[in-house]
Amino acid sequence: MKVKEALKDLNLKINSILVEAYTEISEEIKNIKKIIDDEKSEEKIKLIEQICKGEELNEKEIKNKYLSEKDKKKIKTIPDTVDVINDELLDTVEIEDKTYYYEPKEKGNIYDSSKKVVGTYKNGKFNLS
Repeated sequence: MKVKEALKDLNLKINSILVEAYTEISEEIKNIKKIIDDEKSEEKIKLIEQICKGEELNEKEIKNKYLSEKDKKKIKTIPDTVDVINDELLDTVEIEDKTYYYEPKEKGNIYDSSKKVVGTYKNGKFNLS
């Protein structure tokens, strides 16, 4: 009978050790998966940035279209107070107590605060739609 009890104790110890090892391994696997997901997201973002720069595409638009919500959260954002369109900074103008942003060039677009095109800058004049 002593052998039977000793075997039961050994079985319990082995099971306890296996459960503990399984838990630790599972946690490490979760950490590794998170690291892999983070690296994949970073690489996707870098790839889109390089393609947009090389092909002169609107980076913000492409990211919104092709990245998942999870990937979008990992983007280091530019503050909303600064807009970059085709590597040109926008100028600001106030018209009727509203602030607009415009491309200071002939036939440049005028944008409202929600980044929608609301007119054109032509011949030094602001033409709102």
